[in-house]
Amino acid sequence: MAYPTSLSTRQIDAHLRYLAEECRELPFVRGKWEQMDAVEREAFHLEWFGQAEIFLRDLRELREAGRLSPEQRAKLDRIVACVEQHRDFLGQVAAEG
Repeated sequence: MAYPTSLSTRQIDAHLRYLAEECRELPFVRGKWEQMDAVEREAFHLEWFGQAEIFLRDLRELREAGRLSPEQRAKLDRIVACVEQHRDFLGQVAAEG
């Protein structure tokens, strides 16, 4: 498996901050999804599946490769738990996209 070895510690931390913010927003987005127009829905879809899921995949691969610090692993574990909590909603969004 090819790991994203070009990510620096600073980039890893930035990805973790970005994903943590996206996770904080998931309950809000989920709650207003039915009221969102097509443009808002598409923007969320593109941001989540075009960036957040990629960052999440890269960070999981880095964890598997042993490239995350204990603190970074803990942050990633919290993010993964949040994503799993909202997996049904994200599946719905993916199906609509």
